Amino acid sequence: MRHLAAVVVTLTLGLGTAQAATVVVTQKNHAFVPSKIEIATGDTILFRNEDTVPHQVVSHTPIFQFDLDLERPGEERSQVFTQPGTIVVGCDLHSNMEVIVTVTPGPAGK
Repeated sequence: MRHLAAVVVTLTLGLGTAQAATVVVTQKNHAFVPSKIEIATGDTILFRNEDTVPHQVVSHTPIFQFDLDLERPGEERSQVFTQPGTIVVGCDLHSNMEVIVTVTPGPAGK
């Protein structure tokens, strides 16, 4: 007599939720460091003033406007980037300061 055993295999797929990232951009020696950055939609940039003078971080791109107000030395401000595109970020107090933020579509963390 032959006995056949039924074997059931269950696969569990790890479908984790993508998490938004936080990236630091510093302001030092009257410049943003780095001067170009790529992030995903939903990611946050933390702007940290490591300079000896105040800065005012603003968007110069009409499709995604923001103004983070005056940021004194040692302070930091954050901005969540909610839509894809290329965003030019500058300092309203120092016109030579600029960082180009490329925000890719899709969920953060990919």
